[in-house]
Amino acid sequence: MDNGSIFNTSGYPVEQVPYPSGYTHAHIIITAFFVTCLMVLIVIGNMLVCIAIATEKNLKTVQNWFIASLAVSDFLVGLLIMPFSLANELMGYWIFGTLWCEVHAAMDVFLCTASINNLCLISLDRYWSITQAVRYLKRRTPLRALFMIAFVWVVSALVSVPPLLGWSKPSRQTVIPTCSLSNDLGYVLYSAFGSFYIPAVVMVVVYVRIFRAARSRARRHVRRSLGGGAMTSSSLSDPPPEPAPAAADVALVASCRRRKVAKARERRAVLILGLIMVSFILAWLPFFLLYVTGALCIHCIPETAFDVAFWLGYCNSAFNPIIYTIFNRDFRRAFRKILFK
Repeated sequence: MDNGSIFNTSGYPVEQVPYPSGYTHAHIIITAFFVTCLMVLIVIGNMLVCIAIATEKNLKTVQNWFIASLAVSDFLVGLLIMPFSLANELMGYWIFGTLWCEVHAAMDVFLCTASINNLCLISLDRYWSITQAVRYLKRRTPLRALFMIAFVWVVSALVSVPPLLGWSKPSRQTVIPTCSLSNDLGYVLYSAFGSFYIPAVVMVVVYVRIFRAARSRARRHVRRSLGGGAMTSSSLSDPPPEPAPAAADVALVASCRRRKVAKARERRAVLILGLIMVSFILAWLPFFLLYVTGALCIHCIPETAFDVAFWLGYCNSAFNPIIYTIFNRDFRRAFRKILFK
């Protein structure tokens, strides 16, 4: 989301202000290098996810359609939004015209909101798959999945469009052209809750419930494995024979192995859920806290703090393809096939 910072020109004419952003040559080179690497990672990582889902038969599942929708939103953030934000950050003023400023700001909000809401949709899909497995999986048809994805993008558009329709305050006039989001308090609260706070609350509640359900399922699996498995009809009437020592040892080893597998699955599920929530919260919470605080108190937020939070939010678009695919064997195999074929 374009920070649109207003820089102090100290009363000098524009041609006498060589670096309105305040960056030195070294700062410009370092910042450009790291942000460019981030953009490349976002574009290539999410492009690989889309190609893998489109070309690999075993990845063409309805569940992966939601991951593809997330990858598309993150891909467009890296391709269409970040280059212009980087130019604005390094130069300290907007050189792309008023029309593109308005479109860019709206697209920034739209795509970042779509990324967050796609994360929310993925969390809901996993929750329903666990808690309502049979009924939900029957109802999750391709058409219904497309409707859910379309709903996410429509809601994201509803959050981003209002400034284009006039819900904004005129920005303070400066010598240097700037590009900023609407600073209207009503819209700031509206967009912050629609883009982050409501999806974040839903995701936290859902992932806590997923964690509890996964832990409960793992424990039930351990208890079943320790109980010796299912009983046949004949075993219900006849007393079971005492197992031979060798058979007892084999059963004990198999039981311990099943217990270890169940615990490993639980730890893996906890790790993935933890990475998802930590990366999401760390990436976006600072920005939206400062975004709302800055609207309530214009001069309370240091410009440097806001800039750091602003760019940190984009990092989530690089985290998503890593977290959602690196732990999946099919995705890893597809990436190797695409890259090293």
